Amino acid sequence: MLDGSQDSFTQLHKWNAALNGTLELEFKTEQPNGLILYTDDGGTYDFFEIKLVEGALRLRYNLGSGAQILTVGHDLNDGHWHSVKVKRRVEKTSLTVDNVTQTRASRGKEFRFGHVNSNSWVYIGGMPGWYNAKLTLLALPSVIFEPRFVGFIRNVIYADPHSSVPRRQMAHSPPTSSKKQCIGFHCTNPSRRDILRVQEKRSWKKKKKEEEEEEEEKKKKRKKKKRKKKKKEEEEEEEKKKKKKRKKKKRKKKEKEEEKEEEDLE
Repeated sequence: MLDGSQDSFTQLHKWNAALNGTLELEFKTEQPNGLILYTDDGGTYDFFEIKLVEGALRLRYNLGSGAQILTVGHDLNDGHWHSVKVKRRVEKTSLTVDNVTQTRASRGKEFRFGHVNSNSWVYIGGMPGWYNAKLTLLALPSVIFEPRFVGFIRNVIYADPHSSVPRRQMAHSPPTSSKKQCIGFHCTNPSRRDILRVQEKRSWKKKKKEEEEEEEEKKKKRKKKKRKKKKKEEEEEEEKKKKKKRKKKKRKKKEKEEEKEEEDLE
């Protein structure tokens, strides 16, 4: 059961929706409002948000040409199981709840849902707290303020990056995840390969950071060297001016002495 607390949510694999795809799930609750599912393209434009609003199921989505809304059903917070299906076919998107369907067409020319490599995870029941400090990573920042879902969600089925055929999803629990993220789902423990991939990524980030710091240090040194060179050139220029003044002064003095000598001779 998802209990609606701050760390009550489930993280699933990315939805490989592309141009055509389906996503199915079942839910049961007695609460009229709550976020059931959210995923986006990594914070640019595209997103899918499924939530309960006063007992009705609402799908809000954007495929780059503006947000669209589909609302189906009423009194769905009756404590019974309800089935949900989202279906994508190029520009057309449909929402089915307990065999009642609504369909809407998107405007524009590009209907692909983000890119599977850069899309976000699929979040069930609520959003991770760390998004509060990184709202720019959300295509729909307001989702972070949606009330969390309280109840049961099961049989989440869709195609993911590892399977082009829709299949039942299991909660993806990273090494740092809390147990509450797997409420109502079977958790998949990370394989050694996944852990090594994470470590490799961290190592690469560390190396990149070190390289950036080194480059920054080099830039500082170059700027310092440039400043020193400029200062030296300015000092040399100043010295030249002083020498010129001294020569001029000496010349004038000599001319004066010569004039005096001539006057004495006369």
